[in-house]
Amino acid sequence: MGSQNQSNLKYRDIAQNFWDFRQKYSSYHYSFGLWEFMNGVCVFFSMCATHWLLNYKFFAYGLEVFSYMESLKSVTPMEGTRKHDPMCELFPTEVSCSIQIGASTGGVDKSNFLCILGNNLFNQKYFLILWVWWVFLLVVAILGLIYRVARILLPDFSRWLLLRKIHGNQLSNVKLRSADYFVLQQVLANLPSPKLKDQVLEEIEKLCEQSEELMHPLTNVHYNQSPGNGMFNSVHTPIMKSLPSLYPSLATTKTAPSAPEPEEPSPAYHNSWSHGTISPPSGDIMKDAGVGAGSSESGESNSTSTEV
Repeated sequence: MGSQNQSNLKYRDIAQNFWDFRQKYSSYHYSFGLWEFMNGVCVFFSMCATHWLLNYKFFAYGLEVFSYMESLKSVTPMEGTRKHDPMCELFPTEVSCSIQIGASTGGVDKSNFLCILGNNLFNQKYFLILWVWWVFLLVVAILGLIYRVARILLPDFSRWLLLRKIHGNQLSNVKLRSADYFVLQQVLANLPSPKLKDQVLEEIEKLCEQSEELMHPLTNVHYNQSPGNGMFNSVHTPIMKSLPSLYPSLATTKTAPSAPEPEEPSPAYHNSWSHGTISPPSGDIMKDAGVGAGSSESGESNSTSTEV
């Protein structure tokens, strides 16, 4: 019992806290999108710094390398294509080295050698991979910015993304803001069990019903099919309540029960009344005769008239 009460308090506290801090969700959503955009800005400034350090040859480095690799595949090279490796231009592996040493005669002995720079073999591949990675991050940052702007400006888009991760019909009739959908999606992603997620969603849906934040109030109908009550006995929607005023034919009118029609007396009764032997019946007698008249009473009236 104690653990069950704690679990009930837990999901109710989560739903209530979500509802109480709703005013801060818009600013949180904007700041989240801003720092996502700053990721792309940092990548761009990193590319600018590397471009400056490599003698302004880094921005087009990857494009030139891929163009050179593509030209090697063709049998007849096209005009204007590179005939030398752009990686060797930026990071040469063989260079001419001039060395000056003192001669025995006191002069300077100049020698020229071919130097091999083995480290540049690593730099060629490393900066090519770095260029591809940074370009990929820039593309992702731009797509992420478009995605974030769409989530901020289009509440239906945020709602669709949230409902894709919810099983069943929960929150299908709840109307929230874009920031609310975003924060609720983050909350559900950090809940440990599916049962707790369902309980939190049900509690949030109740809070939305209390504050009347519904998309289609007509669909929020509580059925009561108990005997004698009818299907729509308890309706909590303003549209259903206003239907009788909009359509008078739908209004329910209470009609009073009709009184039973009195039956006509038998012909013998009329004959005895016309000869004056029987006085005209009073209203009470007529009512009793109309309610309980039958074949047996008609036979008795015939026998009375005959005796007279």
